[in-house]
Amino acid sequence: QPQMKCGTGEDYCLARREMQMLTALLLAAFALSCSAFSGCNTHVSPIAVQQVPLCSFPRRPRALTVGLRMMTDFACDGLPDSATLPSLVVFDLDATLWEPELYQLRHLPGYKTASGAGPRAGEDVTLYQGAQEALMEVATAERWANTKLAVASRTNKGPWAKSLMKQFRVAGLLLDDLIPFQEIYSSSKTKHFQALHEQTGIAYEDMVFFDDARDGKWGNCEPVARMGVMSAHCPNGLTSEVWRNAIEEFAAAKAAGGGKRMGKVVDAPGSGGVGGAQAATVSSWKEDKGYGFVRLNSDKSEVFFHRSALLPNTPLARGAKVLVTVTAG
Repeated sequence: QPQMKCGTGEDYCLARREMQMLTALLLAAFALSCSAFSGCNTHVSPIAVQQVPLCSFPRRPRALTVGLRMMTDFACDGLPDSATLPSLVVFDLDATLWEPELYQLRHLPGYKTASGAGPRAGEDVTLYQGAQEALMEVATAERWANTKLAVASRTNKGPWAKSLMKQFRVAGLLLDDLIPFQEIYSSSKTKHFQALHEQTGIAYEDMVFFDDARDGKWGNCEPVARMGVMSAHCPNGLTSEVWRNAIEEFAAAKAAGGGKRMGKVVDAPGSGGVGGAQAATVSSWKEDKGYGFVRLNSDKSEVFFHRSALLPNTPLARGAKVLVTVTAG
């Protein structure tokens, strides 16, 4: 039986009909091959393929279900065991978790008031692959068990956004269930975060935020960073590279003492912003000489380090997972 990735009745009927047609074709081919041999006594009776109708389920959006990836692909697996993860991860919606932005769907009925059936998940609006992977990681990896999820969106299409939250699925869960804290209304992101802080009791320095708008009149990352929240810029939506970089930067800032180090904007890798922490593995350490090498997880290059650059209690055994900040020199 085929394994279904989407739970609609239409999907089931389509799969059933395809399976029946495939069975008929295989039996017919077997019968023809037997007729080519005079000694073949096998008789295959003609069969009628039942035409299963495309069920009369009402048309509805297909819920996207993300397949499980290898655990070693998770961002948290590249961090030291002692690394600190955020207590609250907050996502913007438009152009961060999904595309297109809801204001662009002017062709849909009810656009002005965001009423009617609204956009369909997987058809009118799709989740970014990196967003799916990040949500899958937090939903399934044990190291994220104590982390909460939230969304903060300034969209004026709130009813549509909330409807989509009830359509998309990740790890078998609707986004509406996976992400219980939702600030979706036209306002400022600072007000969203004030509300999230009050609801969860989580300090700003223990949060991380992902948003496509960095600065300027409509920027979100900079004003939220000034509140003490580490804010990751997603200029091309949430990608796996942005996700990993932000989590590694968060862990490195916490290892260095946290506090004011947390309130900053983390630019996307390759965007020209200030570089941050990277996950690496200790490849060698010479205790008598006070230096060693680490291999960066990103490109497998070897980087030299000296004892003077080490933070207290840094593991130095070969194969130890560490976070490093690479500088020229």
